[in-house]
Amino acid sequence: MTHARILSRFLYITSRELDMSDIQKALLWASAMIVLALAVAAGLVSESTATPFFYTIPALAVATSSRTRSCGIFARRKT
Repeated sequence: MTHARILSRFLYITSRELDMSDIQKALLWASAMIVLALAVAAGLVSESTATPFFYTIPALAVATSSRTRSCGIFARRKT
């Protein structure tokens, strides 16, 4: 195999391994909100500091979703 072919195969495998499903992304964002809520409950983070994050975390979750479905404001068009 040539070096370019080996590199191409490696990059393809790496990108497939790093690709997260929508469920994994949703669980990651949900766990971030739970950790933030626990930090507020424990007094590690003030409520006034955490409040904007309770709005931005769901917005980031929507922005980073794959958007493969036909519904939604940022849905991709099928070609």
